[in-house]
Amino acid sequence: PILVDLSNHPDSLISSIWYDNDVDSINAGSDTTCAIMSNLESICWGKSSQTEYIDPASNIIISEGKYPALMYAQNKWSVAYYDSVNGDLGYAVYDGNVWNTSSVYSGSNDIGNGVSVGLDNNDRPSLVTYDYTNDSVVHFQKRTDSIESDAVTTNNNYFPTTVVDTDGIKHVVYIHQGSKDLRYTYFNGTEWSAPTTIASGSNNVWQGWGVKDLEIDSTGELHLSYYTWDAGPSNDILHLNYLV
Repeated sequence: PILVDLSNHPDSLISSIWYDNDVDSINAGSDTTCAIMSNLESICWGKSSQTEYIDPASNIIISEGKYPALMYAQNKWSVAYYDSVNGDLGYAVYDGNVWNTSSVYSGSNDIGNGVSVGLDNNDRPSLVTYDYTNDSVVHFQKRTDSIESDAVTTNNNYFPTTVVDTDGIKHVVYIHQGSKDLRYTYFNGTEWSAPTTIASGSNNVWQGWGVKDLEIDSTGELHLSYYTWDAGPSNDILHLNYLV
């Protein structure tokens, strides 16, 4: 992992220290990576053809939606989200005028608290999210009310992120709460691999706690952005990391 310097060091990527707010969203890519703080400050590094600010347009998809995961494919925006009122996992597609919502899961389990979505080479959504009822990370391939396969069957796994490569292999990164380790697994079409540890946690250090983002570039290389929560000091230091 490469530590992204967010201090006031001369080599830092920012002009002031971020110590009052948590990382709310991380978006990783082969050219540009951006981190959004809870106070809406942001930092991006890399390169981009966008050279000027464009005012955002806002409209409501669903008033009870939380933890959105945004995707763009076939010239359409889509978003997976947690329906916090019903404890369900939803999916919405923007047709250019309105957002059309549908259910991914609306069963008896509380599913969707923290969701990540990736598209395969046929633009079919592959979603991983947290099953609060069974305390596990689960995977959905199709927008149905059934879980196609469990990404991780053991308990205490949180904050998953996923991406699908051109061969259809599903890659998932998550944190194991018990060990505080950041772990990786993949699905080869038949079974999930045994989880491997990317970064080891310790007594007061959580590797990959909270939001993280996993992306794949045109060469098939994975890019991961995540942060480390060091709860040892009294001010709870957060370290932003980039892994390729």
